[in-house]
Amino acid sequence: MEVKQGKLLELIEKQNEYITQLERENQKLSEQQRFMAIEYQKMSDLSRAQMLMVKLLGTDMQKIAEGDYSVHKIPEKEMKDIKRKIMDIIGKEI
Repeated sequence: MEVKQGKLLELIEKQNEYITQLERENQKLSEQQRFMAIEYQKMSDLSRAQMLMVKLLGTDMQKIAEGDYSVHKIPEKEMKDIKRKIMDIIGKEI
């Protein structure tokens, strides 16, 4: 009977080791996911800011992608709105 209990105890200890290892790996994965989410948000913010900066020139990314590099003057009110949006995204005055 002691042999079976010893084997059982050994199996339980091994199982606990596996569970601990899985919990550590799960924690690492959660940290990686959090990091990736933060990086994705940064890239998304940067992309939005760049698109708005192009709008300050009086054009947009679609036109540029199509090969139309012409620009036009935008109204002062619209320019202020765009600058405010950019500042909200990047957290700095431009």
